[in-house]
Amino acid sequence: MTTEAELEIRCKIASAKLQVAEELRMPMSAFAALLAYSYWSSWIISVIVVFAVLMLVPYWYGKEYDKVWDEYEKATGTGKYYKPRQADDA
Repeated sequence: MTTEAELEIRCKIASAKLQVAEELRMPMSAFAALLAYSYWSSWIISVIVVFAVLMLVPYWYGKEYDKVWDEYEKATGTGKYYKPRQADDA
């Protein structure tokens, strides 16, 4: 079983990976569109490639981030795994 500190580090790493993917998806989509246009000479295919790259580049990193964050919340009892303590007053 992993400790909270290890899970927190994994969350930070997954967050950093996602941020890099978010920052690089615009230049990658522009480059992919230029390549698609030079190969097929069709601007319609280039537009489709732009949107496909914009959506696919951060997808896997987002899934990894959600998985790691869910594990962290489960281990710490926060987020959707939060259970309030019962008061003895009632």
